[in-house]
Amino acid sequence: AKLVLPPQTTWATLYSAASGAMAAATDAGSRNAFEELVDDGIIQDTVLQNSPSGSILIFGLFDQLHQNPLLRKHLGEGFAAEFCQALAPALTNFHDILYQLQQKQEENFVERQKEKENEKSASSPEDTAALLFKAHLAMSGDILGSDDDEDNALESILGPPAWKNQAEQDPDSL
Repeated sequence: AKLVLPPQTTWATLYSAASGAMAAATDAGSRNAFEELVDDGIIQDTVLQNSPSGSILIFGLFDQLHQNPLLRKHLGEGFAAEFCQALAPALTNFHDILYQLQQKQEENFVERQKEKENEKSASSPEDTAALLFKAHLAMSGDILGSDDDEDNALESILGPPAWKNQAEQDPDSL
């Protein structure tokens, strides 16, 4: 999958971190904004410090959230808090849909296997349990599988996403 924006280079990340650290060290308003972002849980310094480059990530994130004029101009001051509040329900919905898709895919796999087995011989409850186990093993490594009919599982169950239709109708809308 392609990203809308490419990831930052190492030099851009280091520059951003240095800029954020300098702003927090020299400007009282920036220091207060940094403390607010940490206190509100938007920047989770205890989590980021576990990374080998934790301080770089913390100050780089601060620079991007607080100092970046493009984000401030287009998204406003409180966008980070609103984003963090909306993130938990969005992730919950994502995992719910992912679980439903996995269940549906396992059911489809079992049905296909039963059809194959029915062609060979009659099925028993032990065979069904074995098929469910095989389906779970087959699906655990690859969420959407590699077969052509499984590649479009999400669209076949939920329909095409609205953003995709909009992008096809108006390519400049992105």
